[in-house]
Amino acid sequence: MRVVLARRFGGSVKFIAVLEFQRSGIAHLHVLLGIYIPQAWLSEAWQAIGGGKIVDIRYVDVNRVAGYLATYLTGQKVVLTLSLLPERARIFSCSRSISLWGKKEQTLWWLVKRRVDFLYGRGVNVKNERWEAIEDLKPFDLELLMSFEGSPTQVAKGELDTFQVLRALASAAKG
Repeated sequence: MRVVLARRFGGSVKFIAVLEFQRSGIAHLHVLLGIYIPQAWLSEAWQAIGGGKIVDIRYVDVNRVAGYLATYLTGQKVVLTLSLLPERARIFSCSRSISLWGKKEQTLWWLVKRRVDFLYGRGVNVKNERWEAIEDLKPFDLELLMSFEGSPTQVAKGELDTFQVLRALASAAKG
């Protein structure tokens, strides 16, 4: 349907869609579109790609969008819908032009031969410290697993310049 809409309206159409299953097991979509589309055209286009015969269009004031969506993303409707879908399936979707969550913080992993206390002391904005006793480590004379999150300083990374490492890797890949 995204392709049909893009062809008809000359580009990507902003949307948010929520899947809902009825008690009878029949699925239907609640879709909020960023533009007005005449019902007759939408009904015909939806049927042409295999959708149902019923297309109900209602105006939702921009100030009431969150409340409208909350109805279909909470409660027993969601429980029923999720019970009929594969595990980890999403019941909602949106166009690429809509960001439902902020940009994820980039995570980098560094393999460094240093003591944990050395790295911890040189971390920036250290957070989410975890200390966990692990029975499986006892044969190795270790009893505790410690981890934390934070940005390492250049000293903690072993005096490596990140860009220098990336350039070396790129050169090796070309060569």
